[in-house]
Amino acid sequence: MEIAIIKKENTGTGPNIYAENETIAKYEIMDGAPVRGESIPIRLFLAGYELTPTMKDIQRKFSVRYFLNLVLVDEEERRYFKQQEIVLWRKQDKDKDKTKQSSKQYAHFQRPNTTNQSEENQSGINPSEKSPVNEVFSPMVERNSDELLSCKLCPEDAKKNFCVANCIGCKDLFCFVHLIQHRQELSNEFDQLINQHKDLNEKSFNQLNIKQHLEYIDKWEYDIIELIHQHTKDVKEKILCIFNVYKSELKRRHKYLGEELNVKRDLNAFIESDLEELSHQMKQLDKDIQNINKVLNQISINELNQITNKYNESVIITEKSIKWNYLREIKLDSTYGHMAANNQQIFLGWKNRIVIYNIDGTKYDETRLQSVETYGELCDLIYSSTMECFFILCRKSLFIHYPTSHQVEILSYITLINHNNHYISITTNKNKLFLLNEKSLDVWRLNNKIFLLDYSILITSIIKNQFDENICCIRTTEQNLAILIQNHKTHTWRLDLFNIYPFQCIYMGTSFDYFNQPNLGLFIPLNNKIYLFMNWETKLMRMIDSNGLNQIIDYNAFNACLLGTEHKIIVNYMTHLKVYEF
Repeated sequence: MEIAIIKKENTGTGPNIYAENETIAKYEIMDGAPVRGESIPIRLFLAGYELTPTMKDIQRKFSVRYFLNLVLVDEEERRYFKQQEIVLWRKQDKDKDKTKQSSKQYAHFQRPNTTNQSEENQSGINPSEKSPVNEVFSPMVERNSDELLSCKLCPEDAKKNFCVANCIGCKDLFCFVHLIQHRQELSNEFDQLINQHKDLNEKSFNQLNIKQHLEYIDKWEYDIIELIHQHTKDVKEKILCIFNVYKSELKRRHKYLGEELNVKRDLNAFIESDLEELSHQMKQLDKDIQNINKVLNQISINELNQITNKYNESVIITEKSIKWNYLREIKLDSTYGHMAANNQQIFLGWKNRIVIYNIDGTKYDETRLQSVETYGELCDLIYSSTMECFFILCRKSLFIHYPTSHQVEILSYITLINHNNHYISITTNKNKLFLLNEKSLDVWRLNNKIFLLDYSILITSIIKNQFDENICCIRTTEQNLAILIQNHKTHTWRLDLFNIYPFQCIYMGTSFDYFNQPNLGLFIPLNNKIYLFMNWETKLMRMIDSNGLNQIIDYNAFNACLLGTEHKIIVNYMTHLKVYEF
C-alpha cells in the first residue's frame, strides 16, 4: 500500500490549457494487502518539501492543487486507486495582518513610490516584505505593464494621465474623464437590457401556444386507441385460429378413440393391457380438453402484453425515422460489395476489381489490381471530403485515387510491419487516417501530402475479450470514432463509440442483430448520432443510435454510402443502385 502527494498545475484557458503533474513525495505504508477493517494512522510532515498554498482559478488562467493519492494492492495483484484533494494555506503574521487592514482604506488614493522600491531592493530588503500600500498597488502595475498607473482608454501619447479609480467589475483603471464615459457605456447597455425585457414580454410570450400541445395529446390518445383496437383485433384472430386448430385436433383424437373402442367391442378382442392403454388415452384426452382454456388464456395474456412493444416501436418510427425520397436508379454491369462516392463519382469494388460510375449512371472507368497475392483482396473503400480523395484498402496494402487523376496509386510507405497481419478497415477524420489491422489501430497524420504515423492503439485496448470478439469496421463522425464489434459467443453485433483524443470509450452499445458468418457486415454514419448498419448475410439494413434505436428500414440492401457532402444516400442492391434524398 502506497500514498503519494501529487501537485497539479493548470495554466491557460479554453482549449489551450496546459496541465503539469508532479509527485512531491511517495511513501510505502505497508508491504502487502491490509486486513478488512484495519485502521492505519498516518502523519505526513510537509516542512521538508517546497510547497505553495492551494490556488484555484487565479484570473481564470492559473491554478495549483494538491492531492493525496492512495494505491492499494490486493492478494491477486489487483491495484485500486483513490485520490483526495487537500487544501494548503500559509499562516500570516498577526501584526502584519492588522497593518494591512488599516492601510487598505488609503491604498487606492496613493501612488506607489517606485523610488523607494528601488532603494529597498538596493539596501537588501526582501521584496516579499514590502509595505502594505505597495502590496495593494503591485497587481495594478503588473496589469498595465507600466511603472505609472495609467488609464485604459487614454491614447498612448496621454498615458501619463493619472488614474483616479478602478472599476470593481472589469478591474480596469480609468482617469476621471474616461471613468464617466465607462459608466455611461454601462448605463447604455443596461438600458438595452430593459428594452429587451420589454420585447420579451411583448413578442416571446405571444409565441406560447397551449393549443398545439393539447392537439398533440389528443392525437396521441387517438393513435393509442387505434393501436389498441388493431392489436386486440389481431389477438382475437390469432386466438380464434389457435382455438380452431386445437378443437379440430381434439375432435379427431376423440373420434379415433371411439372407433377403436367400437372395433374392440365388436370383435371382443381386448385384454388387460388394452384396457390400461385405452384408459390412459381417455384420461389424457380429457386432460388436454381441460387444459386448452389455460393455454389460450396464457397466449392471450402474452399477446396483449406485446402492446407495449408495439407502442414503443410506433414512437421510434414517429420521432426518429428519417424520410427518404427516391430520386433515380443506376444499373450495374456486375455485382459489387464495397462502395464510396463523392458529389460526381461512385466508386465500386469487389476482390481486385474497381469500377467508377458517374452520378448520371454512365460508366466512367474500370481497373484491376494485378497481384492479389501481393496486395490482397479489397476489404474497405471510403471517400474523404477533407482530403478530396478515395482510399482503397486491401488486406496487405493501401491505394489512393484522386478524382482529377485516372490512376490508382499505392501508398508504399504505409505497410504492415508483420506480414502475417492483415488490414481490416479504414476511415478518416480531418487530416488523420485511421487504419485498422488485426493487431492494432494505427493513426496517421497528413503533413505536406505525406502521411506520418502519429500513434497506435492495441486491439486489446478496444475490445474486452480478443478471443470472443473481433472488429470488422470503423467509421468516424465529427466528434467520435465508431467501431463495429462482433461477439462469437452470442453471434451478435455491437456498436461502440470512442472519443478520438484522448482515446477512450464513451459508449458501449447493446446487441442489435445476429450473424452466422463473421465479417459480413459494415455501417456508415448517417449523421453525428444515427448510423446505418448493413448485414451482408441477411441483407437487412438497420437504423441504430446510442439511445436504443434499432429499426429495420430495408430488407434487400447490401451496402450504402453517402453521396459526398449532400443530403443524399446511395443504396446498393447488388445488380443496381438507388439514389435517395433525406
